[in-house]
Amino acid sequence: GEALQLQSNLAVKLLLACMRWLMYANDTLAWAEMNYCYGLLQHHANVDHELFAGTYETTHLPPFLLQESRQLSGLPVNELVHQLIILFELGNHAQHAAFVMAFTDLVQASLQYGDTNLESFLQYWKDEGHRKALPSSADGNAVEVVTIHRSKGLAYTIVLVPFMQWDLPSKTNATHLVPTDGTRFNQLPVVAIPYTKALAESEFAAFYFEEHVLSVMDNLNMLYVAFTRARQRIYGWCADDAKNEIKHIGHLVYAVAGSTTAVNTPPYTDTRSSYDKDNKIWQFGHLVAPAQAVAIPPKPMSRMTFSQWRDKLQVRYRRLQTAHEAEQLLPREQGLLLHDILQRMQHPEDLSACLQQMNRSGLLDESAIRKAKQLIEKITAMEALQPWQSGQYKRLAEQPMLNPQKQLRRADMILYNEKETLVYDFKFTETEKQRDKHIEQVREYMTLLQTMQFPQVKGYIIYGYSALATTVTL
Repeated sequence: GEALQLQSNLAVKLLLACMRWLMYANDTLAWAEMNYCYGLLQHHANVDHELFAGTYETTHLPPFLLQESRQLSGLPVNELVHQLIILFELGNHAQHAAFVMAFTDLVQASLQYGDTNLESFLQYWKDEGHRKALPSSADGNAVEVVTIHRSKGLAYTIVLVPFMQWDLPSKTNATHLVPTDGTRFNQLPVVAIPYTKALAESEFAAFYFEEHVLSVMDNLNMLYVAFTRARQRIYGWCADDAKNEIKHIGHLVYAVAGSTTAVNTPPYTDTRSSYDKDNKIWQFGHLVAPAQAVAIPPKPMSRMTFSQWRDKLQVRYRRLQTAHEAEQLLPREQGLLLHDILQRMQHPEDLSACLQQMNRSGLLDESAIRKAKQLIEKITAMEALQPWQSGQYKRLAEQPMLNPQKQLRRADMILYNEKETLVYDFKFTETEKQRDKHIEQVREYMTLLQTMQFPQVKGYIIYGYSALATTVTL
């Protein structure tokens, strides 16, 4: 229902009004709504016309909002909402917590469309977001209001049908395209005819009565759907205003309840004997007390915690390389970069193209390209990597493999054909202490490939800087 819609919540209204004002500084309605909602939220004594007409001098809004409005309007929308929640101290209003959190989730979800600016979000809210609501639970202490059509396929412990008086048949002035066969209008294949009672005495009477029957059946089916939604109880109300004519469902219910026509159609049960004509109550069955759920006392939330992430997170800004930094990269960082280049190369001949692509992407400058090209050409010229040069092997790079402990393992490069399989692990740090660890790592790759029936598995550790290869055996 509307009570669960985000746009009905006071805190969300405040956030949206503020966002509109930040986007359009001359929007006096947004300014007035923002003042009014903030006044209600802060329980100001005079929440009246003065708040709507509030100026920068008389407003109760946080001073930072007024002083830094230009800076706030330029923030990405998710960060802006976070800042506004802190500015308006919405964390202290736990009764709005569910709506505020759902709104922040909606803001985050809107970013999937690519735009993070304020104007794009406001358009998204206007087009789609305003329909969002908190999820409702069938077990909650609330009444869910739905149409009969929407209730199809659902079930409820107790169902209330307060207006059992939809028309039989439905009143409609729709125009139908009707075939003209057998009429004096048969020069045309079809004619457009409004659906009215006058058709009953026309050449199109057959069409009229067919539509009449179908309309009555649709409305009876709607009654069937309503009566079969309840698990334990159903209550219905209908008006007894019939004048010997059945015009709506309520008339039909009263006519059936008061009729004396015998009904002997198994397996249906005749319940008309339980109809109290004097009080106009038709009751059947036995009341069953709804099962009492185990009450779990709610844990009240005193406040929501929001904090300035910029005060918590230390961001270290650093480009991957500059011309000066290219010569000073740590060996580990150089190794990660060289691994990335080797992974991109399908064949040693792709080296120049890969380096140029990384240069255009801003990952490498000219100095780094020269250094990387020299080192990788030295690596690919090694005897252990001649099979890669030959082009007679299929290649897998960083291919994930699952070991028996359900852990992922990735070999840097696998070359294979029908006769043999070669596993390569590139290392750009080389210490005596790490050699045994490197060998065990490659052996695990080899064992996994052998288990997967790869032929004649061989392993190599390629130490890039020294251009040395270590052969690994099982």
